[in-house]
Amino acid sequence: MSTPELKTQRLFGLDFVSEATLEEVAEAILRHPRSADADPYVITPNVDYLVQFNKPELLETSAKFVRSAFVLPDGMPIVWASRWLGRPLRSRLTGADLFPILWKRLCQSGRRVLIVVANAEIAEKLKLEMPNVVAYQPPFYRLEDTAAVEKVHQELLEVAQREQTEFLVMGIAAPKQQFMTLHLHQHLGDAMPLTLMIGASMEFYLGMRNRAPEWMRRSGLEWTHRLAMEPKRMFKRYIIDGVRFAPLVMRERRLLVKEQRER
Repeated sequence: MSTPELKTQRLFGLDFVSEATLEEVAEAILRHPRSADADPYVITPNVDYLVQFNKPELLETSAKFVRSAFVLPDGMPIVWASRWLGRPLRSRLTGADLFPILWKRLCQSGRRVLIVVANAEIAEKLKLEMPNVVAYQPPFYRLEDTAAVEKVHQELLEVAQREQTEFLVMGIAAPKQQFMTLHLHQHLGDAMPLTLMIGASMEFYLGMRNRAPEWMRRSGLEWTHRLAMEPKRMFKRYIIDGVRFAPLVMRERRLLVKEQRER
């Protein structure tokens, strides 16, 4: 759902934030009030997100994030597509760029934060900057292992119920972070903290992963850098699944044309 303080554009069934910089976004997140019109989620869709969550087996999960309070256009192709579709987004707004801005302000304000991390080193480094941060590191598990999924979800729920933090930062890969978030919200209800699903952003911030140079990010070539760094992991995402974005854009175009005609 759209956020009153921020401009948005409706694309691919989501209300993407359309702002020039992330400073406004960080301030809106810190001030965000509880609202019946939006769910307490910050999601950062890129091309891979849109492709994956439009697969038949994930459509039901995808629908549960339509009401997210903040939807940031993390991928430059989404920004390019928005211009061609006639609903231009002002800029690319990534989770990796948002986290340093928001984290600094959270540290300064002393707000209560729970982080879900991929490894203990991330938690240790972030605790040097915010000693009272609460960290949960799930063991490695596969989504096909139902018992392991239930165990991890229950452990995180117990931590969240005990700590009652204002913010939750998910630092693991999709769709695990989405499934974790939905399970928590189902059980916590109105006590659900504002949850940021930002993947590897904490690792980029800590220098544990290298980001592409600034010029590559601006020109939409960051994916080539990640492919070169992690070819086995990223080949399917960028080369095989990435081509499925074009049909999504064409479908969106047809829907917008139909919508204009009906008006």
